[in-house]
Amino acid sequence: MVQSTQKQEGVLALDNTVLVHSADRVPVVYGGDLATPVKSLVHAVASGKEAAMALDVLFHQGVGAVRPRLLDCVVGKGPSLSMEIFMKGVRAQRNPHIVDYKEINTDYFQFASRIAQPRLLIAERVRSFAEIDLKISANLAIGEAERCFNCGLCNQCDNCRLFCPDLAVNREESYQGRRINYDFCKGCGICAQECPRNALSLEEERDKS
Repeated sequence: MVQSTQKQEGVLALDNTVLVHSADRVPVVYGGDLATPVKSLVHAVASGKEAAMALDVLFHQGVGAVRPRLLDCVVGKGPSLSMEIFMKGVRAQRNPHIVDYKEINTDYFQFASRIAQPRLLIAERVRSFAEIDLKISANLAIGEAERCFNCGLCNQCDNCRLFCPDLAVNREESYQGRRINYDFCKGCGICAQECPRNALSLEEERDKS
């Protein structure tokens, strides 16, 4: 979760950034290696995203709104933030649950190997200090991106509607594109089982009284 500590006036410490602000100075954000104990590219990118969000909220709503606004953008149980939620895009309505590999119905996917990283020939390595790992081409990058499962996102495959024995799944003109008619649904869970990407989930209905 997004944690904030006010160790001193004008300093707001978040998960991946530290925001220094005052009324008479331009705000400064520290991120990356300066703000997180983990020195990785992923955490550096996370710092940049968090900094952009924090500054936008600071300029438009004030420092008091930074932490609550970022908390609304948290995805999963960790500190991950969704820019789509922050920008109020259509995918902001997706379930914030982080889909685990075991929750994916892999019967609907074909195996695709990772791309082979192009590397400098050994004969060329000994003659220079050039990088050994070479950049990949656009085609290889697209091929690697296509290996993504798009977990938790409905791609309108219609499995839920086709497999439902009670015809309880209806199409509609909305972001989700499907709606469960609970007057007919008996809770068998076939729709959730046959969903390739875990865009559907089955939960026990509990008595709220």
